[in-house]
Amino acid sequence: MKYYLLIALTAFLAIYSQAQIGDPYHSWNFSYGRTGTPGDQVKIGLEYSNDAKYSFLTEAGLELSRYKDIRYSSISLGLTGRYYLVGNTYMTSKKKINVMAGLGGVIQLENESSVYKSLPTSKRMNYGVSGQLLGEYFYDPTLGFFIAGEQKVLFNETLGKYNYSFYFGIRIHFGNNQ
Repeated sequence: MKYYLLIALTAFLAIYSQAQIGDPYHSWNFSYGRTGTPGDQVKIGLEYSNDAKYSFLTEAGLELSRYKDIRYSSISLGLTGRYYLVGNTYMTSKKKINVMAGLGGVIQLENESSVYKSLPTSKRMNYGVSGQLLGEYFYDPTLGFFIAGEQKVLFNETLGKYNYSFYFGIRIHFGNNQ
């Protein structure tokens, strides 16, 4: 029941961010990173903004981990609101640097053969909140490179409450840049 509420909240925030009045800015984010399980993580995201200091990021991720006899995987969907501490969404700063902090929600479908053996999908769903801190260098107004850290606090504690990751990526901008 709780993850249905998180899905509804994510959909509402995504629709709300699309409905704002202003000059829209969009970017695709592609990233690769390492998690604390230890594991590999890949993400693809779409960032949207109408304001120079705020943006919304919707992203999907895949995490694969193998440690001794444990084989863990998860597919996630998240929505994050970001605030630009340094720079702006339009990539027009003379320093070519952006620093962002983000807070959002995440839903993930987890799979680990010994823990979730023969459980239905609804019992393998996990949800929680996430926080991000990112640093970005932009080469030009359409291309940026970033490094980030993310901490998740998950509500289903079967495989642990905290999940962190560090990743790097590329951001490709399209739409209207100021």
